[in-house]
Amino acid sequence: MLKLQPASLAVGVVFGLIASLVLRPEGSVPSRECQSVREREARLKRLEIEVTALRDKRAAPCEPCAPAAAGALSVTVGAARAPPPPLSAGATHHRWYWTDLVLNSLRPFAKLNGGITRSGLRLAEQKCKISTWCHRAQVIGGRLYITDIRAIFFDRNYAMARVMPLLLTLKAWPNLPDLDAVFSGTDYPIMEIPRDAAHMMRMYGARQAIPPVFSPTANSLTHDLPWPDFSFFPPRSRCGKACTHPLKTPRWQESHPNLAAMGKEVGWDAKIDRAVFTGHAQALGQRVGCNMKTSPNRRAIYHYAEQFPELLMVNEVYIKTTPPSCFEVGEPNVTRGGVLQNKCGFSFKEMCRYRYLLNVGSNGYANKLKYLFLCGSVVIWVRTDSLNYEFFEKQFLPGVHYAAADTVDDVPDVIRELQRDPEYARSLAQRGFERMLQMDTAEVTHYCYEMLKGYAALQRFTPKRDPRSIEINCEDDLIRHYDRGRGDTYAGVLQERYLTQDNSTCLRPPSAGAPLGPPGWGGAFNGTKPPCLASHDLAAKEEVGVCDKGTPQHARSGRYDGPDWDVPEAYKGGALPDWTDRDPADSGKGARVNPYNPNVQCS
Repeated sequence: MLKLQPASLAVGVVFGLIASLVLRPEGSVPSRECQSVREREARLKRLEIEVTALRDKRAAPCEPCAPAAAGALSVTVGAARAPPPPLSAGATHHRWYWTDLVLNSLRPFAKLNGGITRSGLRLAEQKCKISTWCHRAQVIGGRLYITDIRAIFFDRNYAMARVMPLLLTLKAWPNLPDLDAVFSGTDYPIMEIPRDAAHMMRMYGARQAIPPVFSPTANSLTHDLPWPDFSFFPPRSRCGKACTHPLKTPRWQESHPNLAAMGKEVGWDAKIDRAVFTGHAQALGQRVGCNMKTSPNRRAIYHYAEQFPELLMVNEVYIKTTPPSCFEVGEPNVTRGGVLQNKCGFSFKEMCRYRYLLNVGSNGYANKLKYLFLCGSVVIWVRTDSLNYEFFEKQFLPGVHYAAADTVDDVPDVIRELQRDPEYARSLAQRGFERMLQMDTAEVTHYCYEMLKGYAALQRFTPKRDPRSIEINCEDDLIRHYDRGRGDTYAGVLQERYLTQDNSTCLRPPSAGAPLGPPGWGGAFNGTKPPCLASHDLAAKEEVGVCDKGTPQHARSGRYDGPDWDVPEAYKGGALPDWTDRDPADSGKGARVNPYNPNVQCS
């Protein structure tokens, strides 16, 4: 059985009523439900595309109406249930409805925090220094300004990707209100909801509310605001395969249409009637020295594949290698199921050769969900332990766009049910594909605009430019800024790999025929680099003194970074602002901090 999830109970009940109207044969819905369904439909704006399509295809007159069947509020897999019809070929792409997510995400700051305040942003900066990546941004009069809070240099290949959502959103929506916000690049949300008063004191300090931070994922235990992760806008290589960035992640505006086209190439009838999961070796079987802190769900999936090869194929592979194709080497388990360990891999198109694709939670999150939906296969989503969610996930509904498994132990039964009802499975695959097909780059920036507009409305101050900030006008401004220069292992690599020399991304492009030259070449770059303290892990013994001129560490590495405005103590875990010092966003200089004290008690 594919059950509606408790996390969205209100929506689930309503959709169950809608399902009882449109997912059963005509004339089988009781008349007393019809008016109630219509009234509820009007309030479900975020479902308007699905509901409209379903009503057009399957609507039945209210009279005569048969008695209600038992269990009418459940969406189950069974031969007696008619599948939801596909969207028509010429269906219009309406902009998605994001208001519910925006309001729910921002409600804590509207109700508990007294809005977005300057002091809240100062605290957000300090808490964000535990991240590998964090920046503060202002949008003022249609211009974008960035302050580096954390920019550890091993992450520089993705540095531009952290800021590109802001740049592209402002390019697409130049009427974006003025705002001031903090953005984290850590995989998991970091603004914890305190467990008790003592925890509140240790986390945020006396009389301080949870600060606002945008993060790649959110969950119910934190107040982070969901924001697109790096995989949507990584840099684009300008010199071919030899200089691609390490994880080889293409930009969404390229991968979205390309992967959708690949997904269409593998027809439903040609797909292998098994589920497949491929993932990081350390998250799977114990034979490869699994760390017990990694995902127990993935270990369970591995063992279920061993037990039920007629249902599952699990391929254990280290994601940073480039193994040969399992299909090309003739590995028999690709069709007969079971497990593989570090022998071979799958391309995206080869993954699409399976009818069912598993989405199983990991330590933080795995950002492959958006790609799975583009395969045209059924996504089986294990909900337990899928704690962290990306901004788009609530646009997809169980029983409409994917098959939900409450726990990993339910996966075998879910696969069996889908195998018994291939027409319903085909329908889930098609509707999930069509829904993700609508989430192009324009829709991503539309979400960013709606979220930032709601955020700006809660600001209790007039944003002004941070004296520590740099202006970003074009994509190449970011590449030049985050490149570490020449002379070491990272010498000029970002410009060599990614410099676009294309000013089409500029918020204010240079006029035709205008002379272009260094340092900005039509952009706003003026020779800046991230501050040294923001660029290093000061807890590492080999980097002690890296930002002190005259030390060997500084000569080897620190000299490639920019001047500091902060103080070293601010990067020690758990430190909180010393509120008696002036705000660095006003002074442009570092301020003292109070060190972490695990024994602090509430007064």
